[in-house]
Formats: sequence, structure tokens, C-alpha cells
Amino acid sequence: MGVTEPSVYAVRFQDLSFAWPNGEALCAGLDLVVQPGEILALVGPSGCGKSTLLRLASGLLTPTAGALERPRGEQAFVFQSPTLLPWRSLRENVALPLELAGRSDPHGVDAALELVGLAEDADKLPAALSGGMQMRASLARALVTEPELVLLDEAFSALDGLTRKRLQLAFLKIWRTKGFSVLMVTHDLDEALWLADRVVVLEGPPVRIKQIVQVPLSRPRVREQRHTADFGEQLQRLEALL
Repeated sequence: MGVTEPSVYAVRFQDLSFAWPNGEALCAGLDLVVQPGEILALVGPSGCGKSTLLRLASGLLTPTAGALERPRGEQAFVFQSPTLLPWRSLRENVALPLELAGRSDPHGVDAALELVGLAEDADKLPAALSGGMQMRASLARALVTEPELVLLDEAFSALDGLTRKRLQLAFLKIWRTKGFSVLMVTHDLDEALWLADRVVVLEGPPVRIKQIVQVPLSRPRVREQRHTADFGEQLQRLEALL
């Protein structure tokens, strides 16, 4: 028996279509690939279908036609709201995905909290934390299962500007350490350009790819890059596409 070669894709949409039961098409004949270890950002006008693609990638929605390749390993979904259970401590919130999977890994929970800088706050309830700390806890909960793919749906948008930029930097450091793939939806073009390797500009519905922009910024990303003329020019090019 021949050896099956591993997939070269983190996520692959191949001639993919999706329609609601009433026949309304939200995606038709889409081709898109997320490479292993890549951060791919989806941008576009409200209602064009960005979050639909994210939910298809997660398995929350099932394509009506075409093929979808996803990782067989763990994946994690981080939403705009932290969605922490208010009666559980941070440690207990982060442990929840493991509990649901019938696993117990106290060391993994503590390591995830350490990774996002919340080790000293592990026994606190969510109400005792700032919005930025709650989002970091949500991120720790997503990472505790060691996912191959992380899906971000406007994950930083509810934060104030300074907190958002700090959390973006923290996320990049974690991503460099762990090497997971990322598919993210954002309305913030600055965020898309700053975090991603490629930015997919969408239009619709039904959702279509207008253009894929390769981000020319070197890695690791540093704060100073955001203040260069090149960054400003790239941002203007993105804005012109929308």
C-alpha cells in the first residue's frame, strides 16, 4: 500500500458553493487556499460573506457543492466577544475545551494562561478583568488544545485602540512560537495588513475574490513598521480596493 502524502494545505476551498435552504447563494465556485503556518486575512464590505467562509472552514456550515479540505487535528474559533462563563475562574474557563473532549491537562491549562500573560490571574472571575484581559483568556482557551488552525472572527475589534495593538503583538508572538495556521475576518485594514501574510479582498454576495494582496512586510513584525511610508502606501492600496 502506498504512503499517502500529507496535505499541503491548511484549508482549501475548491470550487466551493454554499446556499441556504431557501436557495439564497452565499458562495459559488470559490477557490482559496490557506497555506500551513500562514496568516490569511479576509476583508470586504459588511454582508459580503466573510464570516460565512470562516464558518465553512470551521465545519459549522456544510458546503452544498465543491470540496473543502480542513486539518484533521484540533482547530479553534475565537469570536469578537470573549464568551467566558462568568461563574468560572479563568483557569476553569480555559480548561473547558479539554473537559468537553474528556481530557484533563492542568499543566496545559497553566501553560496556555502563561502564554497569554494571565498566569497570576488564573483564579479570578471574568468580571474582575479588563476587556483586554478577557480576550487574552479567550485566546488561551482557544490555544489550550494545541490547534493546527485558528479562526478569528473580528477577535480584536471590540477593544480600544491601544489594547488592540498590544494584543495583536502578543498574538503574533504566540503564532511564531506555535506555528499554527490562521484564517481571520476583520474590518480593520490596518490590522489585516499588520498581521497577515496575504489579504484577500472580497466582494458579494455571493462572496467572490476581488483580489489577493501579498503583504510585503518582513517578519517578525515590529511596531516601527506601522509608521513607515511603505505601510501607509500599502494601506491606501487596500482601501482603494474596497
